[in-house]
Amino acid sequence: MKKDQRQFIIKDIIGKMEITSQERLVKEVKRRGAHVTQATLSRDLKEIGAVRVPSTNGMRYTVGAESKKLKRAVGIEILAVLANETTLLVKTIPGGAHTVGSYIDGLHRPDILGTVAGDDTLIVVPSSVKSTAGLLSSINELMTEE
Repeated sequence: MKKDQRQFIIKDIIGKMEITSQERLVKEVKRRGAHVTQATLSRDLKEIGAVRVPSTNGMRYTVGAESKKLKRAVGIEILAVLANETTLLVKTIPGGAHTVGSYIDGLHRPDILGTVAGDDTLIVVPSSVKSTAGLLSSINELMTEE
């Protein structure tokens, strides 16, 4: 099966079911006739912009990093954003750093080299010192999304 077909199946499953783990997603993808390893699934999830968001059963996968609903959910998880000349530090609710980091990574902004997430702290590394102020403003705006 081709990559784009497999990724379509993954999006379809995530859109129709509450998927809370990669293990469950691997099983569902295989039930639909596509063989996938955990490593391939992780890459596919990243490429399609899937992130984990809070749900009634813990965390679940969703696709669509630009949706207003997801933006609001991510913004709610951010408690504070601090910055110096070279790095941004995002404080989140406990367990929220990965979700916020995945969302930010999914934006594919050229002014971000990458993110590193712990449990409640996220480091955002700008591509340039000149990008820091703009990124600080953008992340702060997430906190005020209506």
